[in-house]
Amino acid sequence: MRISRNKLATFDYTVMDERGELIDTSLEFGPLSYVHGKGKLVPGLESALDGKSPSDSFSVTLAPAQGYGERNNNLVHVFTKKELSRLNNLNVGMQLQAHDSKGQRLMTVTKIEGDNVTLDENHPLAGKTITFDITVLDVHDATPDELYGEQAFTTSCHDSCQDSCQSHMHGTDNHGCGCGCDHHH
Repeated sequence: MRISRNKLATFDYTVMDERGELIDTSLEFGPLSYVHGKGKLVPGLESALDGKSPSDSFSVTLAPAQGYGERNNNLVHVFTKKELSRLNNLNVGMQLQAHDSKGQRLMTVTKIEGDNVTLDENHPLAGKTITFDITVLDVHDATPDELYGEQAFTTSCHDSCQDSCQSHMHGTDNHGCGCGCDHHH
């Protein structure tokens, strides 16, 4: 069976930046499963997976427009420490969740200089060319639960993946999360 719209596909992956440095791999947290055609992966990766079958292995290099997008300087904000006084022990690399009229937003502390704290809403991989090494493990018709429920985007070890995302997305390593919990994959 080939990957096409409404098929549940499972694959192993490794993600590297333009310097060949490892960003993320499923070897640590397990393979990724997603329903094809639901827009849960970055556009270039979903396109590259279209038509692939179990045991297919390939690499795809994605420019920012097909990956995590270009950097947007309008998403970089400078606050005073006083404005962020409710937040204790801010460190460069920390990621914070904000909830407002725009919904939930994730911001990374990118600079602390004097009384100013710079928060960046861009995805950590925005503006970067990235390479995925992929091995397709399984493809099957998605069940109704997989199509419309929580299973529309999971990993084989969903709880570990969520923990990994929290570590990646709230830690100091500034890496993306291969499991896709951040909804940009």
